[in-house]
Amino acid sequence: MGWCELVNRISEITKRDIHSLFCNGIIEEGLFHPIKKGFNYFGLLEEIEFLKSLYDLKNMPSDDPRYPDAEGDIIQHTINNDDYPFCWVFEDERFQLKNGSDDIYLKFICEIFHPAVRYEEGFWRDYLSETNRLLKNDGYEIYPVKKISNREVYDWRIFNIEESKMFIPYSQRNAESKNEKLSINNKARYQIYQLIEKYNESYNTTNETGWQYGTSRSEETFLMI
Repeated sequence: MGWCELVNRISEITKRDIHSLFCNGIIEEGLFHPIKKGFNYFGLLEEIEFLKSLYDLKNMPSDDPRYPDAEGDIIQHTINNDDYPFCWVFEDERFQLKNGSDDIYLKFICEIFHPAVRYEEGFWRDYLSETNRLLKNDGYEIYPVKKISNREVYDWRIFNIEESKMFIPYSQRNAESKNEKLSINNKARYQIYQLIEKYNESYNTTNETGWQYGTSRSEETFLMI
């Protein structure tokens, strides 16, 4: 499996379903008629304020020639005129949510459920649960990593569908550590070993002298470290 496959595992179908979730809401059966649970992805913030927390809008291009940057463009079309469709950002190429890396997409999703953003009295837990259900199909999960004012802050991690085990990247597990320890415990080592073996394959190659020899992807990977 190549690097591009690892960082772009979220399918077009999953992104479409999550877009639809935030756009159309959650529909539940009521006593007399269906009930719609609506949810603003930018929560308690203004949409422009939410986007500025994740993107440098002043250094992003404008889709409207009247404005020099994305910030002016978005203010015009979401505040002054309010003529952008609801959840437009999910399909706007500038924000890389449709065709960008999984990391960009997942950071965006995690920010939606940040305690400084979400409306605590709203349906955010329902949306988190449904979003996680969809993401797990592609091998990811949103999970609570810490608390602020006793409210959960979320991050993402790889979810092993086949074995129902979690692999949390080392950089994420130690993101807030002031005294980083350069050691990996046995459980993590075993998980890394399993991941390498799962996608390992043997092949023949030739060195700079023309000598042909057998090797594997795992051997070549460790030689580059």
